[in-house]
Amino acid sequence: TSGMAEDMQLSFKKVEVGHVPFSDSTSTLIGPGQILVLGRVSDGPHCVIVTVLPNGVVQADPIDCPVLANVSFRSVTRIRDDVFLCGGRGSHIGEDEDGRNLYEDPGLLWKYHIPDLSWSQTEERGDTWPVSMHGHVAAEVDGHMFVAGGHGNGNRLSCSLYDPSSGVWVPKPDACGKVYCSRSVVVDGVLHCFGGFGMSSAQHLSCNLSDFSWTRHPDMPFSTKHPAVWSLPPYAVVSGGVHHHNTHALHLGTGEWEDWGEAPVPGVRVSACPLDSATTFIHSADGSFIATSETVLERERVAAFNAAVSLAADTKITAEIERLAPRVESTLHHLRAVIPTPDTDMSA
Repeated sequence: TSGMAEDMQLSFKKVEVGHVPFSDSTSTLIGPGQILVLGRVSDGPHCVIVTVLPNGVVQADPIDCPVLANVSFRSVTRIRDDVFLCGGRGSHIGEDEDGRNLYEDPGLLWKYHIPDLSWSQTEERGDTWPVSMHGHVAAEVDGHMFVAGGHGNGNRLSCSLYDPSSGVWVPKPDACGKVYCSRSVVVDGVLHCFGGFGMSSAQHLSCNLSDFSWTRHPDMPFSTKHPAVWSLPPYAVVSGGVHHHNTHALHLGTGEWEDWGEAPVPGVRVSACPLDSATTFIHSADGSFIATSETVLERERVAAFNAAVSLAADTKITAEIERLAPRVESTLHHLRAVIPTPDTDMSA
């Protein structure tokens, strides 16, 4: 456990989930305490549902998955009852005539339907579909999927919005910097992208999801690729990642970075999946952890206590008003009977 500014407290608990990614994994919440985890593995199932029980016990259950097992650098995005797997890079299959590496194409878009645990591959419709990409970021926006950057997609700048109901992709403004091997989080309608490949490894970009306008922020005081990223208001937390051994946090109000100490899994690719406002599941080839913010838990306890006190006070006041109402009405009736009205003849 580390102490931080504003008395922030963050603790990490190691958990065993039976899924060790070969290098990279992706995950998303599909129900209370339930996380869909996918990633290329050296041995065992490449797709599991990790369940964090209320008592803190963690279990993992493999599920059937027709998606290629050896895919890395894809995105997973939940939209209502569906999870969309977008892009990714398969196994190396050779080189083209210019000597560039060629990789197996896993298909641009797969869908996992949560209620019946079924998979389907979405067929391309028309010429609006982008080319398959990997290393991009994605986010849900009003029932649509926003995809930004990625290799193979307009020199890592292109952005598109996918409508699941129509199957149409709509181009959006290019990012103001290359988005590749970054990780992202949405805070108050703004997508924040941290880190990346090569010269972009220290960058912080953001996209306002109301109009898809991009902003370049001052570089981070460190470099990272594929870090774990999540939100702990008023902070965005960036932990680990390739070449990054600490957990840093950006105060979104002041723009100041804070060093929160060593990352639970330093120096490797990491993915993060928030379980709720206080806890986050962290997954990597070097282990899995549950990160818990004691500060947020205390805030929620205080808020719940204050709400309960307020409700009790309101209930008592309402009951007292109802108890006194007949007396007040009786008193008013008596006063009306003995106090003359303005039009009463007083001459008598």
